[in-house]
Amino acid sequence: MNPQKKGWLYVFFCVLFFACVCGCFIICENYTVNCIYESVTSSFTSNPPFTV
Repeated sequence: MNPQKKGWLYVFFCVLFFACVCGCFIICENYTVNCIYESVTSSFTSNPPFTV
């Protein structure tokens, strides 16, 4: 196995790893944002701070 191929393999695994980490962060962030949004909207609808 020549060093050039090994380098490309290393880069590929690094990109794959970062893609997985970024994907996990994006998924977790979306879930937390949805949870916060739902809790805020539910609290607003059950106890509105202002009258429309």
